Amino acid sequence: MNLNQEKDPVARFMQDNRHEVPDDGFTERVMQQLPRRYERIALTLRVVGVVLAVVLFVALGGVEVTTGYCKNIYHSLLTGDWDNTQLHSLLFLITGLTVAGICNLSMQEE
Repeated sequence: MNLNQEKDPVARFMQDNRHEVPDDGFTERVMQQLPRRYERIALTLRVVGVVLAVVLFVALGGVEVTTGYCKNIYHSLLTGDWDNTQLHSLLFLITGLTVAGICNLSMQEE
């Protein structure tokens, strides 16, 4: 006799005598009380990523490059040198961030 055939009467009995218990929102209340593991993991990864990015930025000389970049743009604005490529890149960056911000606001739920 096959093992599956021996379990078949029990499975059939369980299937025939199955009774649904009314939930009345119990499952939803339990799920709301459970810790949100995914959110904690995501927050931890964000914090680690930001700290790592800041450390790398400082370690690789990003502060000096950024200050030089800002001084160059400041002098270009003062002298009216509108052909400066760093000034153009700043305008593209500001435009891109503006578009991203508008898209982010439009995607948020009310």
